[in-house]
Amino acid sequence: MNDPTAPMIIKRHRMATRVWHWVTVVTMFIMIGSGIGILKAHPRLYWGAYGANFDSAWTTLDQWPSWLVTLLNLLTIPASYNLAISRRWHLLFALVLAFALLGFMIVSLINKHFQRDLRVRAAELSPREVAHDVKEHLAFRFHDPKRPGAYNILQKLSYVVTIFVLIPVMILTGLTMSPGMDAAWPWLLDVFGGRQSARSIHFIAATGLVLFIIVHLALVILAGAWNELRSMITGRWHVPPRAGGRSMSSIITRRTLVTGAAVGAGVLLTGCDKIAANPEARKILFMGEDMNRGLQRALTNRNALVPEFSSAQMSPIFRSNGTRDPGTPDYTAMVANNFADYRLQVGGLVGRPLSVTLPQLRQMPSRAQITRHDCVEGWSAIGKWQGPKLGALLNAAQIRDSARYVVFTCADLYGGTPYYESVDLVDAFHPQTILAWALNDQVLDVAHGAPVRLRVERQLGYKHAKYVMRIDAVDSLAGIGKGKGGYWEDNVDYDWYAGI
Repeated sequence: MNDPTAPMIIKRHRMATRVWHWVTVVTMFIMIGSGIGILKAHPRLYWGAYGANFDSAWTTLDQWPSWLVTLLNLLTIPASYNLAISRRWHLLFALVLAFALLGFMIVSLINKHFQRDLRVRAAELSPREVAHDVKEHLAFRFHDPKRPGAYNILQKLSYVVTIFVLIPVMILTGLTMSPGMDAAWPWLLDVFGGRQSARSIHFIAATGLVLFIIVHLALVILAGAWNELRSMITGRWHVPPRAGGRSMSSIITRRTLVTGAAVGAGVLLTGCDKIAANPEARKILFMGEDMNRGLQRALTNRNALVPEFSSAQMSPIFRSNGTRDPGTPDYTAMVANNFADYRLQVGGLVGRPLSVTLPQLRQMPSRAQITRHDCVEGWSAIGKWQGPKLGALLNAAQIRDSARYVVFTCADLYGGTPYYESVDLVDAFHPQTILAWALNDQVLDVAHGAPVRLRVERQLGYKHAKYVMRIDAVDSLAGIGKGKGGYWEDNVDYDWYAGI
């Protein structure tokens, strides 16, 4: 005979929901932690198309309470500030989140989870119904005894907003921070009001997700932590009694869960640091770059142009970054004679090596473009650049069919070695990739890379080599620096492909 006092057990969560839940738990934890690391690089948020140190920010990290800053420091991935590794974690798991969401949506449409469990009916939105559910929650009664497995209206609204609003907004605003995607889908910038507005909305959506997670965890604890946790692992849920006080065992369980959650978070944080330090694990972490490049190249037109702006939209001050003056004896001498002795050497896998003076470079057919410079740190500035197309110079040098990359060697020194950077031929021959000798209708100054700097508009700012002295066509990056194609890539693990 069945025991009438035994708890009723129902099947509450399907396999697709449980898999999505746990993938999202890990993914969101890593993305929030790594996102904090990215935000720290430029902890200022703006509205509009551009924003840098000289522009007005609507919020800055130093305005936030000290306890919140301390908490953010504890949650940062990696634990010690490293923008490159934060980006690696963030961009890899952004792909995991996007494909997991897509898969969950497809499966949930097929198995009718959305229609059956999350569909919001008009009657449920009545003030009386909403007030009733709020009252029930305040009394710690979280289910309807007549339909114990059904979601109430507060649950439905929170899940719908999270799945159909917050996460998609985070994904779409994240795409707008990719110079490569801005070229392919410029309409996204219009939707969100510009690159810096999209960055702010990205942060606001992430904050909304954090608040959802906090409330969700609190309700899980109050509803009966182990029962809720078990149901999300096995799908089987013990329908709790409708009345009666909370036992000491449930309180202990909740305390145990909170302690376990804190320990779990610590293990994840430590694990992320250990993974980033393990050579074999790093190979997986660094796969995100190749995946992002492959997806962008597969989904977009390789000659798609990044948005260009009017003179009225230019930044009042175009911030300089990185080296502001190489300061070497040779460079100082060139500055002193107004670069009369400057020669741009073009060699490597070319049929006709070149040595180009600055007047010759300025006499070449040039392209003028008002574009947005996006620094890897997060700030942006809009300026007008002018100079010949890199592709035209490579054609004049008769670049060989065996060439695959173009390497730039510069006048500024890092650790006694000239700065270097590289791009592949797809970006080298892009119509907006130029060798700029002018900024905002003025001859390029020293702080911004005089006499010549690279503009490769579909990639982030560290790829835009300043003080360019030599250009070489090569068939491999193996012999360039440490083999990763650039100074920052070799020494601090920045992505070689900086299109996102």
